[in-house]
Amino acid sequence: MKESFSTLDITRLLKIPRERLRGWMKEDYIKPSVQANGRGSRAGFTKRDVFAVAIFESLLNRGLKRVVASMLINRLLREDKQLAQNFFVIRYDEKGNIQINTFSSKALGVDLLTGAFYRPVHQHDNYIQQDKTGRDIAFMPFSQRAQTAVIGSSSNWESATIINTGIIKDRVEAAIKRL
Repeated sequence: MKESFSTLDITRLLKIPRERLRGWMKEDYIKPSVQANGRGSRAGFTKRDVFAVAIFESLLNRGLKRVVASMLINRLLREDKQLAQNFFVIRYDEKGNIQINTFSSKALGVDLLTGAFYRPVHQHDNYIQQDKTGRDIAFMPFSQRAQTAVIGSSSNWESATIINTGIIKDRVEAAIKRL
């Protein structure tokens, strides 16, 4: 499987216009692992970089500003543990402040009054319940005492976005296999 990707590869994999990707790179929103060293040289992207570009685009498509999306991507790339997470929760308050958390838990509780998000203390504490079709779905009852706040209470929260980055990574993996 391919280990290094060019800007052309990324535009093909993610179906992003080449000039858009170059613009993101020029403005330092997206940074390849291997920088181009002058005229005629090419920037080199790792698979992690390709994931980051796909997640960056997804964040933009959901209304995040490029500066904020870039800060999140840079944090993810600095910490392998963060990039391994499968979900981002982004909560906005009435003043436009943003709080971002990543997690891999399959169950998430939400207190709609306070805007607090909870997950089981231990990842294996996800509960399973069957939906109407008989498929198993993970859930977490609020009566559970062994839970921890992923995003704490705030009386002035306005909205939240949950992004399934695991799906984004799966799409990128499938596109790489077809390349």
